Amino acid sequence: HGRLADIMIRHTKSDPAVAATLPPKQRQLVRVEPTLNLQTIPSGVNFNSESVSWGLRRAAGVKIAPAAEMALDALAGGTERVLVFTYMVAHAKEIAALIKVNAAKYGFVPEVYCATGKESIDYRRNTAKVFNTRAPAVYVATMDAVGVAVSLHGATRVIFADIDYVPEKMLQAEDRAHRIGVASSVLISYLVSRGGLDDHGASLVGDKLNQRRAILGTDANADDLANTISTRRSGAEILEELKAIVARIDETRSAWGDRE
Repeated sequence: HGRLADIMIRHTKSDPAVAATLPPKQRQLVRVEPTLNLQTIPSGVNFNSESVSWGLRRAAGVKIAPAAEMALDALAGGTERVLVFTYMVAHAKEIAALIKVNAAKYGFVPEVYCATGKESIDYRRNTAKVFNTRAPAVYVATMDAVGVAVSLHGATRVIFADIDYVPEKMLQAEDRAHRIGVASSVLISYLVSRGGLDDHGASLVGDKLNQRRAILGTDANADDLANTISTRRSGAEILEELKAIVARIDETRSAWGDRE
């Protein structure tokens, strides 16, 4: 036994015994319509990791208002604790401010906490403890601020207002709420703006996770994130979308024809 004295046994979530103690987790991809010109992909751009990472950070700006609105909708029930992740410090502060300002329209005043990484670790851990016991409450943070070493197991809803080019950061951030021993289910929403750098970057992140699977083997958690976040569409899906667009055009023409 002396040889094992300095060995730590770590249980992973892929272990069936550990998985049985985890709360149900659902992921969803939520499309957001772009509102800024910076969302447009310039023709001929070489998408290396640096340019895409920069583009994703800038693209997150169009999702500030939708992220705040989604958090408020979730909080309206009065019993939810919502965790919102973003990449940029300024965006985290703005989302938190929007939630505070607009909460009155929903008829409640939630506890609002914000961590950007500039605070002490004690502040982040203490506010996390309060967050885990108060409702309705929202914790807005950058992934670097509370992505590790902080437990936010009280959250029943997690919103990613940003896509990080390093998928492991998002998996770690998810784990702040998806903790062993928690009974309530967790719904995780990834906001992706349609047709821009954010959209393209989400597909690249999905590709990275698929490459990880090819090299390291199957990981149900990472594989599910890849399937959720990838925005690549098959030919059949594109055809169905085009058919729906044509149908809407025909309906509009018909309505105008009736008016004439």
